[in-house]
Amino acid sequence: MKIIPRKVFLIRNRDLSHQWDAIAHARNKQLRSGKDLSFRFVLMPTILKLIEIANKDRVLDAGCGSGVLTEKIAKLSKQVIGIDMSRVNISIANTSAHKSDNIKYSYGTIEAYAKKITQPAFSLLVANMLLQDVKNLKQCINAFSKMILPGGHLVFSISHPWFWPTYWGYDRYDWFKYNEELAIEAPFRVSSDEEIVGVTTHFHRPINLYLKELRKSGFEIDYLTEPMPQKDIELKYPALWEFPRFLAIRCIRK
Repeated sequence: MKIIPRKVFLIRNRDLSHQWDAIAHARNKQLRSGKDLSFRFVLMPTILKLIEIANKDRVLDAGCGSGVLTEKIAKLSKQVIGIDMSRVNISIANTSAHKSDNIKYSYGTIEAYAKKITQPAFSLLVANMLLQDVKNLKQCINAFSKMILPGGHLVFSISHPWFWPTYWGYDRYDWFKYNEELAIEAPFRVSSDEEIVGVTTHFHRPINLYLKELRKSGFEIDYLTEPMPQKDIELKYPALWEFPRFLAIRCIRK
């Protein structure tokens, strides 16, 4: 399977949803078994660390997938709502044996959900590995802003805009331009398993585009980190990390 550039304007949310539906069960197995080392040892600990100072009374988990992180957050919160555009993921999350009474799930896009909200309602919004997968970054961040209470927090992680293309090797192709927004269709796998479970589309965007849209939507960056695995965990990977693969940011809604 190849890494293929796509025209951003030709990508439809329906197509993105179907891609995640197709890998939902395999992805859930990766996450719950611990096979996804980066989720278990890098991303999830980073997100949980960044939300420590936030008011967690009412939390929105945007792009919640099958609910693995949602269930962790629910142990720290009074109420968590998880939203995902994959109907299969929401079904898996709703039937999880670890779902607690303070979790509710909703199927659909974050933009559609925001339209139902008449005023800000969440003290914290978490978006783990979502923003690089949404077609319209501006609309998604605007939706975040609409739903977060003033003084509330947005905590998110993304694939690192600078280093992810190098990690996957597509930075060497003529079609790749760092400063351009690109839709990229690629095989989905985790580094500890060579099995390809399907194909997903993500969007490359330069870091300055993320920062610009956050600022325009009323967010102020409070903390930024480029997490790396601890040395004992790094040895579990097929190859040592030469550079960070992810970027995580905590923002305050002004």
